[in-house]
Amino acid sequence: MIKEEDVISIMPANSWLTSYLKYCMTQTTSPLAYQLGVGISLLCVSCPTNYTIRWFGKVPTNMFCLLAGRSGEDQKSTALGIGEEILDMANFNLIGDQPASSEGLVNSLAEQNKQSIWYSEFGQFLAQAKGGYMESIKTTYTNLWDGKNITRKKANETIRAIDPRLSIISACSIPYLEQFTTSHDWTGGFMGRWLLMYAHRERTMAFPNTETQHVRDMRSFLAQQLQEFMAYKYNSICLGLDDEAKEIWKEWYFELQHRKMPAIISGTTTRCPSIAIRIAMAMAWDMGVSRQDEDWY
Repeated sequence: MIKEEDVISIMPANSWLTSYLKYCMTQTTSPLAYQLGVGISLLCVSCPTNYTIRWFGKVPTNMFCLLAGRSGEDQKSTALGIGEEILDMANFNLIGDQPASSEGLVNSLAEQNKQSIWYSEFGQFLAQAKGGYMESIKTTYTNLWDGKNITRKKANETIRAIDPRLSIISACSIPYLEQFTTSHDWTGGFMGRWLLMYAHRERTMAFPNTETQHVRDMRSFLAQQLQEFMAYKYNSICLGLDDEAKEIWKEWYFELQHRKMPAIISGTTTRCPSIAIRIAMAMAWDMGVSRQDEDWY
């Protein structure tokens, strides 16, 4: 479980993500881990489709984020609502509709290849997908995580989504997660692709904070910054990790490989590095390291 002090201890100064977390703390008592997951996802949505890194193949920066916790207690939907409002202000066109079929999902991404889909109760989707008609959408989601082109046939026509960048920001109560995911979901790779943030609410607030001009200014600032990120014309190349990052990565990577994991979630170990590298790319975008006119580490 991720504690709020864990989140606070790792936040960099002068970043959009830190400003986002500070704003969220004025709006809700939902765990900061949730705000961190949603904030990282918003940064990933703001990255251009050609923003990638070569890491055992080409790794895009789309993100599948899942907030897990107690139903009604941990304010998961509130955390989602704050992030969705900021994105709606920055560019509402990037908020896609929940698909009713895998064919509809491919059609939608063929028309607009960068989207985010929001689920306030992902458990409902998991319930419908467990041996039901939504199973094919779950399979398509799994394929889209890698950002590779995806096609489908329609009569004599081929519909193709080129360089799709789909991010999913969702929330699920623990009972739904336990009941409606299968062992294959965890060992086969679907759940291993998710940035899963598990936390419990630690703060209390009798009343929401007053909607002051300062709060409105904070919200506008966050949306405007996202707009500026989205408008940036990215033409450089990420050359990989710098020497300092390599040392940090190597120590973490080997510790991860030797970490004792329950067999049912052992598949998450293999994809955790890919999620970590996406977060590193999102933070480089946030901090301005990658928003320059030359190749970078």
